[in-house]
Amino acid sequence: MSTKVKTSHKDKEGNEIPGYPSEDGQQPKKDIPGYRFVETKKLPNGDTEHVYEKVKTSHKDKEGNEIPGHPTEDGEQPKIFQVTAS
Repeated sequence: MSTKVKTSHKDKEGNEIPGYPSEDGQQPKKDIPGYRFVETKKLPNGDTEHVYEKVKTSHKDKEGNEIPGHPTEDGEQPKIFQVTAS
């Protein structure tokens, strides 16, 4: 009797990413909105585990200080540019 291998998509804490259940066979990594791919692990039982980290976007000025009124947000956010006359 052969055991089927599975592929899972998990965060760095080992939790399955919502909406991305385990799949039969060895599957490639996926582009998952709000996550960045980190690594692929081949488990001792033959399963494949793709590991991702949650993406956070923070808004900072050119000195690296957080911009008031623009909190850190989950996922990648569009860039906001402000043009001022000199």
